This record gives sequence, structure tokens and C-alpha cells, in this order.
Amino acid sequence: DGSSDLRCHLLIDLARVQALSHHYATALKTLREAERQPATALLPRARLRFHLYRGQVRALVGEDDAGQDLRYAIEEADRLSLPTYGARAAVFAGERQFWRQRDEEAGASLRNAVTLARAGRDRLGEAMARTYLVRLGLDDGEGLDAMLDDLGLPSLRANLLLARAARGTAGPETREALTELLSSSDLPLSIHLRVLAWLDRPATARSLVRMIAERFPQRSVRQRFLQQWGSGARV
Repeated sequence: DGSSDLRCHLLIDLARVQALSHHYATALKTLREAERQPATALLPRARLRFHLYRGQVRALVGEDDAGQDLRYAIEEADRLSLPTYGARAAVFAGERQFWRQRDEEAGASLRNAVTLARAGRDRLGEAMARTYLVRLGLDDGEGLDAMLDDLGLPSLRANLLLARAARGTAGPETREALTELLSSSDLPLSIHLRVLAWLDRPATARSLVRMIAERFPQRSVRQRFLQQWGSGARV
């Protein structure tokens, strides 16, 4: 019924907020509750959103099942003609592949994300994908600065600055700009850790990773998380 549908979507949105605050164990618990809602099994759109955001959280934690969730979301978004959701899932898949240094796969996922984002007129999804493509040397970044100025999201600006820094095309203002973004914005974990790595602050990065890892009650989850982030993030 409508109340079950609403509760399912509210739980998924709550899990997203919890993940943004680095409370990944709580987010996964909330997603398990969402999975038990009848709407998740019965309504295709609710099921799509569930797999999309569970895949994102699982990817950040380091769970292998993340890839399966995101593939499902991409396929289901295509079946339902919802390209924006497919674009976000492809971005999350591309990010995960980038973290794991599977650059050929990452490039394919992120190019697909751009195509889907444009089909859905999703400028945010397109910008997310393109900042990573710049990092991989697969996008010249034309028009991207103006797009990011319009969107006004610190995480996108940080990702583009990191991409240019890694490619050796960053301007002299990069260090100051990234330091300011770090202190004034709540950046997603992967970008936060990448900024710390580029700024050569390994002790701060290790402290953040340990603090988050301590929130996981299961030892196996803590180990996966530490294995993914404990040695530093890829710039």
C-alpha cells in the first residue's frame, strides 16, 4: 500500500543521510529494514532505489556484493526507462573500479554514466562522471568548470581539482583551494581521503579511517573497510 511505499523510500533516504555522515554500519542496518518492506519486493522503482544506494554504501565499505547491486540498478533503470538512476549507478560502479585501479572498466562505466545522464538531462550525474574521466585522461574537461560553477557542489570541485593535480595540470591555487574545501565542506569519504592524500596528511587520514572502522560491530566488516582505505586513498 501507499504507507509501505512511503516508509520504504523514507528508509532509503535516511540511509543515504547516514552514509553521508560516515555512519555506514547504521546505514546498512537501515537498508536491511528497508529490504524487509513489502514495497521493496513489489514495486520496481523502490527496488531499484534500494539496490542503487545499498550498492553505493557496500562499495564504500568494501563489500564485493556492491558490484552486483550496482549492475542490477543499471539493468533495472534501463528496463524502467529511468536513465538518471542508471547514470548514478554507473558513476558509483566507475568510482569503485577507479579505487581498485581497474581503469579500463572504470572508463567504460563512466562513459556509460555520461550517456545515461545526458539522456536523463541529469547534469549532476554527468559532472560526477566527467570529473573522474578527466582523472583517467578520457575527457578534456571542456565546459566542465562552468557546469561545476552552476551546480555549486564542493565535492565536484574537489574531484576536478584532484583530477588535474594527478594529471599534472593543476594551477598554483590548487593546494589552497583543496585545503579550503576540506575545512569548509562535508566531502564524501573517498574524496575526503583523496584530498588528504594529495595534501600529504596521512596521519589525519588514518585517524579518520580508524574512527569510522570502530563503528562497525562486526570484525569482518571492519577488516574489509580497513583493507580498502587503511593504506590511503588513490589520488
